[in-house]
Amino acid sequence: MMKVHLKILICLVFFAALFPNPGMCEVKAGSFHISPMVGGYFFEGNQPIESGPIVALGLAYNFSENWGLELMGKAGKFDFFYCETCEPDTCEDSLNGYWLHLDALYHIWPDYRLVPYLALGGGYMWLTDDRYVDPESPFAHYGAGFLFAMTDRIHLRGDVRHVLPFDDNHNNLSAILGLTLAWGEKEKQPLKDSDKDGIFDHKDQCPYTPIGVRVDQWGCPLDKDQDGVPDYEDKCPKTPPGTQVDEFGCSVVRDSDGDGDGVKDPLDRCPDTPKGIKVDRHGCPIIGDSDGDGVPDHIDRCPGTPLVAEVNSVGCWVIKDLYFDFDKAIIKKKDNKSLDKMVAILKKNPFLNVEIQGHTDNRGGKNYNKKLSEKRAKAVARYLIQKGIRAARLSYVGYGYEIPIATNKTEEGRALNRRVQVKPMK
Repeated sequence: MMKVHLKILICLVFFAALFPNPGMCEVKAGSFHISPMVGGYFFEGNQPIESGPIVALGLAYNFSENWGLELMGKAGKFDFFYCETCEPDTCEDSLNGYWLHLDALYHIWPDYRLVPYLALGGGYMWLTDDRYVDPESPFAHYGAGFLFAMTDRIHLRGDVRHVLPFDDNHNNLSAILGLTLAWGEKEKQPLKDSDKDGIFDHKDQCPYTPIGVRVDQWGCPLDKDQDGVPDYEDKCPKTPPGTQVDEFGCSVVRDSDGDGDGVKDPLDRCPDTPKGIKVDRHGCPIIGDSDGDGVPDHIDRCPGTPLVAEVNSVGCWVIKDLYFDFDKAIIKKKDNKSLDKMVAILKKNPFLNVEIQGHTDNRGGKNYNKKLSEKRAKAVARYLIQKGIRAARLSYVGYGYEIPIATNKTEEGRALNRRVQVKPMK
């Protein structure tokens, strides 16, 4: 019986939560609720007392729209069996039961007409016949319920609690239905916008902006060139990013060229261009790809890669689809296809010498990774020799995790760092 009522409770709460109906503001901060209710108290079946009707009266105060505190009293009259050995007509009697408990209430959607809530609390119960086994007991309980606004002040209320007396292992249930009368609420403070910028003070991070100045979503003056001088005070509103400026937003070093590319800093749109890279009139690299590997020269770490060689994102020749088992340096037959591509390139370029480099991610010790990467590079060199490439054209080295090409903080980055790379040698 208890399980059936518990399932009904769960279904009612979920039904209420799934169909919120925005209409009137249901629960208001600073309001009081008084709730006269009726229902039933259901004792677990192994107790010598019958379930029966109860009446209840609750008084709640809502500290906020979500949180409230409620004191509730309940009372009911129940039949019980006080003697197992007596005659059938003398072992049954009736008694009164009383409950007083204090609960925290959490209103899930306080601004809707239908407001489901959760409850947690505890209290004390009295049964008025000493012949009953446990006439008094503290208890804890939890449950849920709903409020449905019939008017601004009158709400329909349903409430179900799972009751856990401390003196025994019983699981009881109370279910009540009634009305809630609401009154009182905190007066809402009017929203202020002291600097008249359209952003209310409680969200305004720059509350003293001069009137008429355009602001961003946080109420601060716009600064389109991000030089720290707001647009309404900036005499040089198009200063390149990173330029050191004075109090008026203008460059303090007009003839400087920090990256040495021939374009003065105030006009340089790419102020951190690497040394030796050809740039356009704006100071940005001229896109070129001298080795034809698809990676622009200004980011190519391995210029001079042979044509048709497979490269990674930084232009270095890598043997793709080459995988080793954990802690192993044995080449599998399924990886021969990738290595055979390298054999074809070396045979087509008979004067090309290469260094085979092994790399790992940063998991494990430095010495361990260096030795393992060297073994794997050596295994590749051995395979090439077996395919007819002269040993004099090959060298191998293991770098471990010393030269990453991606972050080691993610699995994708670590996978890119675990590689066998080929460097053309003069």
